[in-house]
Amino acid sequence: VPEGTETINIPQTITYQGRNYTVYTLGNQSNNMLSSLSQDKANAIKTINIPNSVYTINKNCFANLYKLEHVNIGTGVINIYDYAFSNCGVKELILPENLTNATNNSIRMCYNLEKVYIGRYLNTDVINRVTGSYGKNIKEINVSANNQYMKSVDNIVYSKDMKTVLLAA
Repeated sequence: VPEGTETINIPQTITYQGRNYTVYTLGNQSNNMLSSLSQDKANAIKTINIPNSVYTINKNCFANLYKLEHVNIGTGVINIYDYAFSNCGVKELILPENLTNATNNSIRMCYNLEKVYIGRYLNTDVINRVTGSYGKNIKEINVSANNQYMKSVDNIVYSKDMKTVLLAA
């Protein structure tokens, strides 16, 4: 990553020894995917674009990217694992329609998070995972109209039957 790079576009395919490989998974479940970068280079990153080919974002993948503001998660992502977006500066998080699994602490300590969109397959547990005690700055939260567990009206998230308020932005 060149010095001063603000946007990382993760490729949909990579070529290795003359063969093309589709990128399905990000991270190796133990280290931040960009951990080999100097702190200066890591702090320059403001946007990460994840292609539709990716279906798993592993543990710690984008942890501690303090200046990261925008993450465009591809529609193919179905799993986000622990601490993937921990301690980063994300302001807006759109959890794709096909995302079915966001483990505990997958999105944690994102103090700048202001806007959240929750796709159709995530259940009510995701509210605590996304907001927890760190979601105090959330101003806008919307839930897919196709979500079978909850719905949102005017930045208030309710159980699907509208009997329980789960979160008020």
